[in-house]
This record gives sequence, structure tokens and C-alpha cells, in this order.
Amino acid sequence: MTSGQWDKHSDGSVKCFALTGCQTGPLADRMAGLVRLEFLANPGSDSVSSLQLMIRTPDLTRLIDELQNLESQLQQNHLAAAKPTGIPS
Repeated sequence: MTSGQWDKHSDGSVKCFALTGCQTGPLADRMAGLVRLEFLANPGSDSVSSLQLMIRTPDLTRLIDELQNLESQLQQNHLAAAKPTGIPS
């Protein structure tokens, strides 16, 4: 897999897991931090897995930008879906 490609199932759908929690904290040297993402490993199961990342400021800034862009897109879609269509019910 090359950088930027999504992992996919054999049917072509994107592999993804439901996020259930996250934690962050600085490393002892305060030059980097830790990010822990918790997710459901199997749909319909209570089995939680996690991914723990060491992250430095430039990568954290890029991640924050990406997440804020996603948040903006999701909010715009939510607002667009909530707009009245003018069609009486």
C-alpha cells in the first residue's frame, strides 16, 4: 500500500472501525506527545482495540488541520440536510 491509499475489503469498500475514545499526553521530554485512539475491532462486538502514536508538533498541526477540515465538511453536510426543502409535508 502506498501513502495516501485507504485499506479496502475485497469488495472494494473502505475498511474502517468505529472510534470509541481517545487520549493524549506529552512525552517526558515535552518534545513530542502521545495520541491513543480506541476503536471497536469487530462490528457488533464490545472488543476495543487501540492505536498509540508518538506525534511531533508539525505532524500534530497537520492532523489538527485535517480533522478541522473534516469537521467543517460534516457540519456543512449536516446543515444542508437540515434545510427545509419548501415541499409541504
